[in-house]
Parts: sequence; C-alpha cells; structure tokens
Amino acid sequence: MNKKIITLIMSLILSFFFFIKFSIEPLLSLIILISSYYLLSNLDKKFNKKYKKLSIIVSIIFTIIYVICDSIEKTYTIDIINRYLLVNVISYFIIFYYGINSLFYFIDIKKDNNDRKIYIGNKEIFTESRFSFIVNFILIFVIYLLFLLKFYPGILTFDSFNELSQVQGILPLMNNHSILHTEVLMIFYKIGNLFNSVNLGVFLYMLFQISLMPFVFSYVLKFMAKHKVSMVIRILSLLFFMLHPINVIYSICLWKDIFFSLSFVIFSIIINNLTKDNDYFMNKKNIIIFIIISLLVMYLRNNGLYVVFITFVVLFIRYRKTIKRIFPLFLSIILLFFLSKTIIFNIFYIKGVEIKEALSMPSQAIARIYKNNNITKDEKKEIEKFYTNKVGEVYIPIIADNTKNEMNQKYVKNHFASYALLNMKLFFTHNKEYMESFISNNYGYYYMNTYYSPIFIQKTDLNGVIHSEKISNFMLYMSIVLVLTIMMIIVLWNLNNKKNILSFGLLLPVILCLSENIKNNSILTLLFSIGFYSTIMFILYIYNKKNKRNISIYIPSIILWLTMLLSPVYSEFRYLYPMFLLIPLFIGFTFKRED
Repeated sequence: MNKKIITLIMSLILSFFFFIKFSIEPLLSLIILISSYYLLSNLDKKFNKKYKKLSIIVSIIFTIIYVICDSIEKTYTIDIINRYLLVNVISYFIIFYYGINSLFYFIDIKKDNNDRKIYIGNKEIFTESRFSFIVNFILIFVIYLLFLLKFYPGILTFDSFNELSQVQGILPLMNNHSILHTEVLMIFYKIGNLFNSVNLGVFLYMLFQISLMPFVFSYVLKFMAKHKVSMVIRILSLLFFMLHPINVIYSICLWKDIFFSLSFVIFSIIINNLTKDNDYFMNKKNIIIFIIISLLVMYLRNNGLYVVFITFVVLFIRYRKTIKRIFPLFLSIILLFFLSKTIIFNIFYIKGVEIKEALSMPSQAIARIYKNNNITKDEKKEIEKFYTNKVGEVYIPIIADNTKNEMNQKYVKNHFASYALLNMKLFFTHNKEYMESFISNNYGYYYMNTYYSPIFIQKTDLNGVIHSEKISNFMLYMSIVLVLTIMMIIVLWNLNNKKNILSFGLLLPVILCLSENIKNNSILTLLFSIGFYSTIMFILYIYNKKNKRNISIYIPSIILWLTMLLSPVYSEFRYLYPMFLLIPLFIGFTFKRED
C-alpha cells in the first residue's frame, strides 16, 4: 500500500481516538488530523535505525498497559473488549512509537556541553561556585517563605495530625511516621510550647524544612554544573525546583516524606559517584556522609530499607569490580541499622509498623472477592476468620485503608501460614479478580492519564480552619507561571532560530486557552501525574542503557517505584516524590555529551 495512504489512515485513527477520548470539538479534530499527517509523514525519515526495534518493543508494552488502565480507570476491571479497542490499540502504539523515536532523535541532535556564561555584576552564576550556590538557595528559599507566610503555619493532613498527636502524647509512639522524624518534630513542638503555641512550633519546623530543601536543591544544581550539564537545563532545573507547584506546596507540608526524599536524592547522587569514581571512598568524609545518608533513607520510610539493600545487591552484580572491595561497608550499614533500631525501639517502647500495612494488597483482593460474593461457603467462613464481615462493604478499589482496618491482626499473626495458604487458594480460583485488584491499587504510578494532585490537600491550621480552595487557586497560578516562564527561557535561548520562536509563539495562546481549568486540562494536569514522571524516567533509562551509559543514578528510583506496586494507595505523589526530584538530573545527564 502507498506510504501516503498508510499515513493518512493512521492520522484518521488518531484524530478519531482524540475525539472519542477527550470529547473534543470537530474543528479541533480536523486540526489534529492535519497535524498528525504532517508529523507522521516527516518524522519517520529522521529516526535512527538502531532505536526502531527497541521502540517497537517498548511501545507494545506501553500500549498493553494503557489499554488495560483505560478500562481500570473507568470500571476497575480488565474487560478491555469494546467497539473502540482496535482504535485504542493502534492509536496508543502510534503515539508511543513516534513519541519515543522522536525523543531519542531529539536527544541525539541536542546533546550539548555549552559554555555560555551568565553574570550578576561581575560574578558568574550557574556554576559550581559558592556564590552560585548561595544565589540558588536564596531564590528558592524566598519563594517557599512567601508561600509559608501566606498559608501559616503550614499544610497539615490526617497523617500530620496523627504524628503531632504522638508528639503531644495523645497517641503512643509508633514507627508508622518514622520515629526519627517524630523526634525532630518534637523539638520544634517543645519550643512552640514554651510560648503556649502549637502553631508556632509547626511554623518553626516549616522554617527548618524550607531551609533544608533549597540547600539540597542548590547542591543538585552545583553537582550538575560540576558535571558540565547544559546551562539551559540547569536554568530550567532551577525553575523546576523554585516554581513547580508540587515543590512549592510540599515545602510546607508536615510529612516525613519530604526529609526522606531529600535524603534519597543525596543517596542517588552518591551511588552515581561511587560507580564512576573508583577512589570515591578513599575520602573518609565521603564514607561518613554515605553511612549517614543510607541510615536516613532506611529510618525515614519503611520501604527505604528495601531501596538501600536492593541497591547494594544490584550494584554488586552490575559493578562488581568497583563495589566488591567496599561490600563490607554496605553490610555494616545494614547491620548498624537493625542494631540501632532494635535498641531505640526497646528503650522507648516504640511500636513497630502493624502487620496490616504490609498486607494491603492481599486485603484488597480478598475484599473484592468477598464483596462480589463469588466464593463458596467454606471460603467465606475462612475469610471471616481473618477479616470482619464488613470487609466487602468498605472495599474501595483504589485505596486499601478501609479493608486493612477490618483485619483481625492478632489472628493473622498467629495463623500466618493459614492466611498465606488462603491467599494462594483464592489466587488460583479467582486470578482475574486478584489481577484487577492489583492493577486498580497501583495504576496511577505508571498511567500518565491519572490525576492525583496535592490540589486536594486540605490546608488546616490547628483551630480546624480549611483553606483548600485557596491552595487550588494557587496551584493553578503557579502552573501557568511555570509553563510560561519555561517557554520564555527557551525562546530567549533560541533567538537566532526563527522557526523555534514561531513554534512557541503559536503554542502560547493554546496554553493560555487551556489554562482556564486545571482539572480538565490534559496538558497542565501532566504536571501533577506521577505516572507521567515515571514514564519519563523509564524512557530515559532505556535510552541511556541502549547507549551503554552509566545508569546507576536510576537504580534507587526504579527500586522505589517497584515498591509502589504494593502501595496501599493507587497514586500518591509524595510516595514517589524522590524520583520526581531526580527528573532534572535524569534529563541533564541524558542530554550531556559523554566526557
């Protein structure tokens, strides 16, 4: 068949796909048809042959995932057969195949280690100098401080109040929010208590947090400058840290996840350094920092232990020559963690994480089966030994909190072998429901159409006043500012290229028109989709692995992402916030020419 006819057919399918999926106007469908035909007929000529087979495989995988997730999002089932199935399959494959190939092509032609310079007075900025570090710190800190003053004393959620209750002695100390973080919060609470103000204590804690975040982000920018990452990417990275609504909002959220994320970023950078520099641990200072950061990652989140341990294992397999001689250090860190944790927990009578937290996924599957009543009397009787008979009533496919709270934890602990056997039996007799339950409870971590935004975080002061609407408006404002600022920077950087300026000039009114309602805007909502950033990470990882580049900096994030597949919530941005913060480094190192 003629290539032009094939391209036209693909363009028609794509325009119909967008029409049925997003309910767009017929005129816009016509524009998509014309644009698709133009793009598809020109892109294929530029693609590098070495990526085509890889892109086909990756596109098939993504297509399967997205067709299934489309069904999950609508009905929480994997019943994908419908009259639009063929259109969806072809459209997703075209989008991913051409998108991935275009990205790879763009990276190949845009790798840059430019030496452009920017000055404040007679001092150069965006370098690895102390002056640049201070400038970056101040710029980020001021934005966060203004936001904190606007939403005094900070953003508190249910988890925040739970941890604060432990600090106040209302609830017993537990490790569900990390005892280390609880103790840090307790210091600021006691200072505030001296002035009879819990609000003041929370505010002082937030001041500490908004000082720590710019410090780490400035270090990342310095690290990028040291490794000669492109100047434009470093500037965009500064904007990312300073203006991205997620970073601005999270800067004043009272969660352990923020401390964990900052430690995780440093941990990932150290992993990158030690796999590239055989003498990295010849410096005692580096060893001490690595021990402290590794312990922080393990102490601040329960899955931090898996991240550190599995990272060590992967490094030992992949970089054996470099890692073998320092393997005793890795082993010592793990042993030190368990020893110190045991001692601290025994001294302060701290409760560990409840068993129901680790069994969120099987609880969801059992609740789904129980609710559908697709079980025998014997199976129902067996389930009711481990759960109350309300477990089916409270089942919500995308969050496990309700179902796991119906668990008889004492009985599960004492009869864990029977519990495991029950799950095994149910899996073989109800494997479809297990699969649907599993995907329903984690699809947001890899499906970029999922929108789970901190816009819905309730900002609550300790008197119970809620200001979530103000935060929603602020998030929208910051989103528009970020997008327009990035566009302006790119235009200024390409003043000598009239085609680029024309392209961005045409995009500007489109962005403005789409910015009326962030919840219904598929462009701006990508800023708040953790699945979008996961997709970026994996595609960049594939590109770098294909080109035999160092991919060690991705390892902790990929391991963290894998642990999210067993998460109790289908899509919680803060759970993968560390990976999100590393996106500038992933992009910067990808576009950097090899030394």
